[in-house]
Amino acid sequence: MIAVTKKELHSLWEERIRSYRASGQSLSEWCTENQVKPPRLRHWLRKFEYSEDAHPTSWLTLSTEEGKQRSITVRVGRAEIDVPPGFDRQLLAEIIGILSHP
Repeated sequence: MIAVTKKELHSLWEERIRSYRASGQSLSEWCTENQVKPPRLRHWLRKFEYSEDAHPTSWLTLSTEEGKQRSITVRVGRAEIDVPPGFDRQLLAEIIGILSHP
């Protein structure tokens, strides 16, 4: 068996996850096609999600024109949330928290 460094292993799984996400296939379909055990892929998906969280969140300043009522779309990972005027701030914070740390 060939010894693989942590960096090489990380790069290998980074490419596999990129391939899985771009494929549009279900997890089990992709794993079958690529001869990867589903628990391994799930493990690495969680690992990369947490490592992505290690990067600080950048916030944007949003200014709107007075009198215009528009919703905004907030993206958290792969999820999108439409936020209408008069939204519940506490509920939005809870949803973002849940999506950020599955």
